[in-house]
Order: sequence, then C-alpha cells, then structure tokens
Amino acid sequence: MSKLPTLRIALDIDDVLADFIPAINRKWEMLEPHDHWNSNGPSGQALIDHKDLMLDPDFWYNLNPITLASEVAQISDFVYCYITSSPQDVVNVRRKWLAENGFPVRPVISSADKALTMTRLGCNVLIDDNPLNVNKALAAGHNAFLFQPWYNDVDHTGTPLSPHVIKSLTDAKVFSLIDTFKQEVNDILMKQQQKESRLQQGSNLIKKL
Repeated sequence: MSKLPTLRIALDIDDVLADFIPAINRKWEMLEPHDHWNSNGPSGQALIDHKDLMLDPDFWYNLNPITLASEVAQISDFVYCYITSSPQDVVNVRRKWLAENGFPVRPVISSADKALTMTRLGCNVLIDDNPLNVNKALAAGHNAFLFQPWYNDVDHTGTPLSPHVIKSLTDAKVFSLIDTFKQEVNDILMKQQQKESRLQQGSNLIKKL
C-alpha cells in the first residue's frame, strides 16, 4: 500500500496570532514604519537595546490576539505545531497564552532556523510574517505563506513573494493548498482501491478454475 502524503503546517505566533510589534511600540510609545521587518526601525533598535524583554514572561503573556482562535480551528486538522523565534525559556508562557486565548493545543517549538526545524519535524507548510523565514522555507522545498498583519502594509506586488502573501489564515490560498492535498490523498486511495479490486477479481477467477 502506498504511503499517504501528509500536510503539516508550522504556524508562527508573533504577528500572526499575537500583536508582538504593536506591543513593542506600546511599551516604548513609538511609531513604527510600515515595514516592521526593517531592522533599522524603532522596534528593531528597541529589541537590540532591551534584549531582557525577550525573557520577560509578563510581556509575552499580555500580548493581544490579532487572529481569532476560530480561524485557526478551521485549519487545525493540519496544524502540526506552533513555531516561534522567541526563546526556549518562555515557551511555557507562550503555551499558556495560546491555551487561554482559545487556540488549539499543539506543541510549541522555539527555533532559530524554522526551515531546518520544519524539515526535522516533517512539516511542509510554514505560515510566518517574516519574509526571511518564508524565503528560507521555500528554498528548502516547503510550501510557505507570508502573513501580513493589518499593521504591516508593505506592497509585495510584482515580487517573488507576491503569490505567497496572505492577510488571514482563512485566505483562499491556504484552502486551495489544503484542497489540493485532499485531492491528492483521494486519488491515491482510489488507485489503491482499484488495485485491490482487480486483485480480488483475479483471485475469484482463479478459484473458479
């Protein structure tokens, strides 16, 4: 019997589910440029100047959700884990935040190289807000979507990332990938059933001889 393919989504937390950049801006009363992945921007410099914040459980626990738990529930059959660049030391508080905000229970993985971690875990889809992570996942042969929260309005039109941009976990691009996967599984199962049926017919014919 052929091995059935699996669809495993690695889902980022910060600026996909939680308002990480707005929380940084609120803390230091900063205005952020539209491209919050510009490391020369205020929030990038703030993180350099205040690395201790990354180990502050209260900071992580008090983030606000930017995606409804009900949206994640719609793809939860395929969400294998939450994957985050936040330190391993705060994984427990990240897990608590997810649970208390109603998100499906899944492992929380801290990773400095998400594409590599995906390969190790057998994940093949990344949803992340960092273009670098998305590009690395694509280069590693994975599927990937670049999530753009409402506060990041960089225009990727005409760039290689354009086909991968989503602004919601219920984006048609996500469901199209899921539907393609389901069809692939159905096709394999149908071929297996047809093969088994032919074998059974052959066996019955032999018995009649």
